[in-house]
Amino acid sequence: MDNLNKNEKYIFSRGVKFTTIEHVAREELSLDLTEYAIADSIYHLSNGPSNKVPGWCFASKVYLARFIGRKPRQIEGM
Repeated sequence: MDNLNKNEKYIFSRGVKFTTIEHVAREELSLDLTEYAIADSIYHLSNGPSNKVPGWCFASKVYLARFIGRKPRQIEGM
């Protein structure tokens, strides 16, 4: 994550540094691991205590893809 821009560094510093996978919930929602990791990241970014607008996630698809170790084109359509 060394090549983050200023906005991405701010988002990363807000505390989303890992994903705990609840496999029962993931399977009930028919999500693969990538989809689950993205959904979990969006949830935590939108509900953090330091969020300027509660309930909103301002991370781009490019950032979310890079954050979970995927290329942006791999998450298109999710």
